[in-house]
Amino acid sequence: MTTPEIARLKGLLADPGTIRAGGVPDGYEAQVLAEILAWQQENAPDRPLVYLARDGQRALDLEQTFPFFAPWAEIEHLPAWDCLP
Repeated sequence: MTTPEIARLKGLLADPGTIRAGGVPDGYEAQVLAEILAWQQENAPDRPLVYLARDGQRALDLEQTFPFFAPWAEIEHLPAWDCLP
């Protein structure tokens, strides 16, 4: 089911610039990213999709839940440095 927010986000994706999505409720990141990726594969397959998690646990949670919404997608997890540069 597509919500009005997802429909609006798909409209923003038509812009060739960078899109920053914020304010996604906790636990819904995987669903929103899957919707974006599905739209992107149909309309802009060469455009990269990057998600920055606020911490390592959020990244691991997303890595575990994302395949439920997009089992066909590949995930490349780049862990945070364990020290500041």
